[in-house]
Amino acid sequence: MPLLDQGVSRMRSVVTALLVFGALVAPLHPAAAAPIIREPFEDAAWHEDEWIDVRASDVANSSLVQGFIGSGLGVTVPAGTRRGVGPLKRPDPTPDEAWFRYHLRLRSWDAVDSGKLPGLSGVYSFTAKGCLPSVPGAPGWSARVLFEATGTEGAGPGQVRLGYYVYHLDQPGICGEQLHWDPGVIDIGRWYCVQGHVKLNTPGESDGVLEAWLDGTRVFRRTGMAFRRASETEVGIREFWLNVFFGGTSSTPNDLNLTVDQVVVSTERRVGCAEPFIDDNGSAHEGAIEELHARGLLFGCGFQLYCPAQTLTRAEVAALLSRVLRLPAATTDPFDDDEGHWGEDVINRLAAAGIARGCNPPANDRFCPDAPVSRAELAAMMTRAYRLPAGEIDAFNDDDGHWAEADINALAAAGITRGCGDGEFCPDVSLPRDQAATLFLRAADRAAAT
Repeated sequence: MPLLDQGVSRMRSVVTALLVFGALVAPLHPAAAAPIIREPFEDAAWHEDEWIDVRASDVANSSLVQGFIGSGLGVTVPAGTRRGVGPLKRPDPTPDEAWFRYHLRLRSWDAVDSGKLPGLSGVYSFTAKGCLPSVPGAPGWSARVLFEATGTEGAGPGQVRLGYYVYHLDQPGICGEQLHWDPGVIDIGRWYCVQGHVKLNTPGESDGVLEAWLDGTRVFRRTGMAFRRASETEVGIREFWLNVFFGGTSSTPNDLNLTVDQVVVSTERRVGCAEPFIDDNGSAHEGAIEELHARGLLFGCGFQLYCPAQTLTRAEVAALLSRVLRLPAATTDPFDDDEGHWGEDVINRLAAAGIARGCNPPANDRFCPDAPVSRAELAAMMTRAYRLPAGEIDAFNDDDGHWAEADINALAAAGITRGCGDGEFCPDVSLPRDQAATLFLRAADRAAAT
């Protein structure tokens, strides 16, 4: 199955184009045994299922794309606007304590001001939003996740600081209070597991709790909070607010794009982070597989499956390299055997960059996209892709006179490959997907460091 995200907004009818995900519902993490809200975003009609305040702009600004598992909800805040999406889903009955979890990836994100991301709330009327705090007779509260302007509040270039944007009874001003998480800086382009906890106060007391975790590490905790007055016993955790909103009154000057996936709300305990793959557990290459996935560079072969022992195809290598290198679209189509293939676009990109060559020299008019890639072929493509200098030593004893010997030596000198064992490289052996992940991670890290 291809590793390529094929631009999928038509999920209901083209699930197979998103790597044949198989089952349409992601298995729950054990910590979410009895969720009160659950939204995996596997159905293009997700917004028709118990979500309220779904506006035409919410539908226009969102589509199903490659998610953390299967598909996820891609959201755009278009330039000149503020709202990306903002529907609410309400549990029944309304609890006083709940935990939420979702996976988040800021894809192309250059926010010039702060804004709001999904979180829990108790919005009953016009208060707890829009700089209108709770007042007697019109109670309410909210604790949405906060994003700051890109590269501010201790975040570097390509980073964003997160926190909570909270309407509560002791807030210092009329607008929500901004409470930064520590550490709470995330990298644009990377998947994160966002977890939160709200325990409402006993009515009239200041014993509420607000907590947050990033990738399982607690980054925020505040006790002694008050969300409701003594007479407001009816106020509870009324909804999960799927909010992506820029600024307060100003509009974003440029498009902002993110993906959210695997929303779960539970009243039992903290909801654990989901696993992108369940068939790589215990693999020596598991860390590399999951790190590349977290960077948005590597996808699976099926729903929560990576197929670590399956061989990598030449088209899949093209897809990976195209993502890592962010290659532009090509204007030429040099190969005859990839017409209509899912990888045709990335193959053409690699060829235009001088990285991909044909499988039938000297003609080189065929790419053999579904053929297993050999270790030698991968060495050649990586050497070209990263413009690796020649190796000064003959690293392996089984590639003497091989057409790719120079490329193999360059890859070894760069510290990307250590061979297949016993001083050998096994140049003509097909490459399993788990080993490929380790090689690609080393190459990507080396490129980032140079």
